[in-house]
Amino acid sequence: MDVIFQPLEFRNLTVKNRIFHSNVSGRFDNYDGPGNLVRINWELKFARSGVGAIISSFVPVSIRGRIVPSYATIHHNEAIPFWRELGRRVHEHHCHPGSVYEPAYPVSATPDSHANGTIETRAPAAQEATPA
Repeated sequence: MDVIFQPLEFRNLTVKNRIFHSNVSGRFDNYDGPGNLVRINWELKFARSGVGAIISSFVPVSIRGRIVPSYATIHHNEAIPFWRELGRRVHEHHCHPGSVYEPAYPVSATPDSHANGTIETRAPAAQEATPA
């Protein structure tokens, strides 16, 4: 079997193959941050096709940290059920979901992440998102 179709093992995760999909610039979520069925259906297209893992486009943990509108955020607890549902639906096809969490402020804004509140803003949101 070609190596690309063999499982890929990490410390706490085994992915069924080495094919990963990254959702680059898919602006189909609601303008103000909530995810929607359009994103779920988009990610499911790739999960059904057999990819081993899907890495969602950036997920801002603060509205102040988002780069553009129409990307699903996780800046409040009400957003967690959407991400859980997306993960559940993708898992139905033996595909692992993942997200890239964006900082609360653009990283280039200051070299001191404590001075502008980035760490303090990101930590609680990341803790809430991890179980999702």
